[in-house]
Amino acid sequence: MAIKSPQIGLKIKEWEKRAYDETKFGMYPTPFERWKRKCIIWQFIRFVILSLKFHKTASINE
Repeated sequence: MAIKSPQIGLKIKEWEKRAYDETKFGMYPTPFERWKRKCIIWQFIRFVILSLKFHKTASINE
């Protein structure tokens, strides 16, 4: 279902159809990305890195 734009006369697809088009490769995670999301060790390392970055940023404003 396309919506016709009154200003320029172009057909605009709904967001879902535009976002999940087969030409967009960034929407589907790779197997490595899925592994990183599920791995508890990686999540802990990521948490430590983000905490250190936050602490560094917060200490500048003191």
